[in-house]
Amino acid sequence: SLIIKHIELLQDPTDGCVDLINAEMEKLIKKRVNTQDDLNRFPKLKRAVTVILLRMLERQVEVTKKWTSSFIKLEKGCINTNHPQFSIQKAMKAYEENNQITSSAYNGLVFDSSRNENAFRLKKIEKDAQVVNDLVLNYFEIVKTTVKDQVPKHIMYTLVDYMKDKVHTELATLYEKQNELFEES
Repeated sequence: SLIIKHIELLQDPTDGCVDLINAEMEKLIKKRVNTQDDLNRFPKLKRAVTVILLRMLERQVEVTKKWTSSFIKLEKGCINTNHPQFSIQKAMKAYEENNQITSSAYNGLVFDSSRNENAFRLKKIEKDAQVVNDLVLNYFEIVKTTVKDQVPKHIMYTLVDYMKDKVHTELATLYEKQNELFEES
C-alpha cells in the first residue's frame, strides 16, 4: 500500500537519530575518560573503563534500534483510520462533491466522439487520485508526528538514562573482578 511505503521511509531517519546520539555519547565517554587525571596513572584501568563503557553503549544502541524498527513495523502493521486527526470524512466529502460535479457535467455533455468522453474520464480519475493522495499524506503526517514524538523519548530512555543509571554498577563490577588494573605505571 502507498502509506506503508511512506512509513518505511521513516526507518532510516530513526536509525540516523540513534547513530547521532551514539556518536555523541562515544565522544563524551572518550573525552571524559581521557580528561580524568587520576585514570592516567592507571593505563590498564583507563583502557578497561573505556572498553566497558563503549560496550555498554553498543549494547544499548542495538536495543534502541530494535525498538525503533519494531515501532516502525507497528506503525506499518496497524493503520488507524479512526485516529482523531485523520480527516477521512473531509476527504470523502470532497470526493462526493467531486463526483456530483463531474456527474452533472457528464450528464450535460453531448459527446461527439469518444475523445471527449475519455478526457472526462481522465479528469475524474485525476481527481480521485488526488483524494487518495491527500489521504495518504494526511495519515503519513500523523505517523511522522508520532515518530518524532516517541523516538527521541525512547532514545533518551534506552541510551542516555540507561548509561547514566548503570555506569556505576558496571564500573563497580570491574573493580571487584580485576584488581590488577589498579597497578600504577
